[in-house]
Amino acid sequence: MPEPSKSNCNEYLLMISTAARFGIGKRALCEIGNGLLTDLGIINDQNRLRTTKILRQFRKYGVRLSNCTVNAGGLLCLMFDGRKDFTLSRLGRDVVKEEHIVILEEPGSIYKEHITPKSGKAVDIADDLISFITKTSSKQTLRVIGAEGTAVNTGCENGVITLLETKLSRHLQWAICILHLNELPLRHLFKLMDGSTSGPSSFKGPIGCVIVNDLRSLPIEKFRRIEGRVPKLNQEVISKFTGDQRYFYEMARAIQAGSISLTLSKRSPGKICESRWLTKANRIMRLYVATKKPSNTLSRLVFIILNFYAPS
Repeated sequence: MPEPSKSNCNEYLLMISTAARFGIGKRALCEIGNGLLTDLGIINDQNRLRTTKILRQFRKYGVRLSNCTVNAGGLLCLMFDGRKDFTLSRLGRDVVKEEHIVILEEPGSIYKEHITPKSGKAVDIADDLISFITKTSSKQTLRVIGAEGTAVNTGCENGVITLLETKLSRHLQWAICILHLNELPLRHLFKLMDGSTSGPSSFKGPIGCVIVNDLRSLPIEKFRRIEGRVPKLNQEVISKFTGDQRYFYEMARAIQAGSISLTLSKRSPGKICESRWLTKANRIMRLYVATKKPSNTLSRLVFIILNFYAPS
């Protein structure tokens, strides 16, 4: 009779998939597994886990997951983003405002489709996304869903992604864009220091009521320079900026230097938009350089913009 093999031939793909989901490395997983076997009193040379064994299981799990996706023909990762657009009505020549959602496949940012839900509510967006996921045979293969970090997308009870997970009866990996979170500190500080909004592009406070006006007509005063953390950038980087970003950079550098060019003073700081605080920061800085005796609130806001908002 040949001696039984002492190598561990067991498979641990469920344990591996759980470890992959929670980000547990192979060495830690090996120690956890051996600790469990020891606690159960069943550890021996044949079932003892080693890091090489765990590494092979991770590779096998990856191959199986990849084959599952390819064979099913479904998608592994989807990203979606939307906005309201004015468009012609389907029933006439009237112009209506519709929610348009673009769906991309990752990696590669491959355009797949755009959908038009009944409204911008999470439940309507989720229903249309589920229809697309079903149409592309991705209900079993989808693992990652990505979107902007707005409440309608990421709400823990009625957000789009939570509703998708409920409809799929399983969890997904969330890939959330957090760039818009950069706006929140300045937004809340402004409302605390100057007052809340009175509409989508209007404010109640003394500073907010002024920055909505055309500031280009205000003459430049002899203003006090403010120390900031906006570094000098090379032209290759600056050339990639949008118009609003370039204005922000040049105005910030001008306030740090204590002088501003006539050309910059005549340029537009950008339109007011509640979801984009970059142009509000532009307007706050433009108001500062045009104010002979700025209030403590205005000076503090500019200091915050130069030292905290800009570096973020």
